[in-house]
Amino acid sequence: MKKIFLTFVLFFVSVFCFAQNFFEPEQVLSEDLAKNFTAHYKEFFAELQSQSIGTTISAMITHNVRETFDAVRKLKPSKKVGRIFEKYSFDKDKGLYQFLVLQYGIVAYTIEEALLEIQGTTRSEKQKENDRQTVALLSEIKAQINSKDYELIKKYGKDLYAIFNAM
Repeated sequence: MKKIFLTFVLFFVSVFCFAQNFFEPEQVLSEDLAKNFTAHYKEFFAELQSQSIGTTISAMITHNVRETFDAVRKLKPSKKVGRIFEKYSFDKDKGLYQFLVLQYGIVAYTIEEALLEIQGTTRSEKQKENDRQTVALLSEIKAQINSKDYELIKKYGKDLYAIFNAM
């Protein structure tokens, strides 16, 4: 009986650990959203700015990437802000989270590009340590973004980089 119980417990612990290590967040971006956002971002930002949404998002950002994603994922925009999101192909309830995915996704994309540029170059020990910290941050960000969303961000990377870099 003890062997059956122990096997049962080990099985569930294994499943739990597997689920924790291989969890992928839900896909929240679409081709339509990316196209619409890159084509109409100035109008989108103007409308959001009129609703003072920036202060809401800024208040949610922490030093911990996962905590930021968790906090924004739970945040529901007002109906007025939800309508703005819908107008530009975002989900009215998940728009803040989708926008966060775009923002952090372009940060990850930029970090990846920078790391590729320095790959194979001679680096000092301090630079190597900074590189390791940067890789850790990149991994932390990418763990919060669905792989299909990240591929879409990379596809529109140059446009998204120009948009967010100008902010």
